[in-house]
Amino acid sequence: MLGSWIVGGLAAGVIVAPGGDGAAAAEPLQKVTVTAEEFAFQPKEITVRAGRVEFTIRNVGSYAHSMAIVLKGEEAKSPVILKRKTGTFTVDLRPGEYEFYCYQDGHKEEGMVGRLTVRP
Repeated sequence: MLGSWIVGGLAAGVIVAPGGDGAAAAEPLQKVTVTAEEFAFQPKEITVRAGRVEFTIRNVGSYAHSMAIVLKGEEAKSPVILKRKTGTFTVDLRPGEYEFYCYQDGHKEEGMVGRLTVRP
């Protein structure tokens, strides 16, 4: 479960979400690579198992991009990723359906959104 805080380390390009009961910490880290471009993510639909997931965002576009995951009223956010750069962030996920999107001004409205399915 995403805790009540998120610590951002922009120098390392990582955001860490605190774990809940420790069970997720025992699970192996899942890794997902997402490509960001004008104005879309590839893949647009992602399915993972519940637990810790490291997202790597490769920005192949000409603008800065980012990724936010809406988690039951809270958001987990990547750092802003400059054009032609890569960034990562790690999130502890519970089962459910979630939206992710680019939080740069106007990018979500341009269609830079996707669906994240987290299976038990």
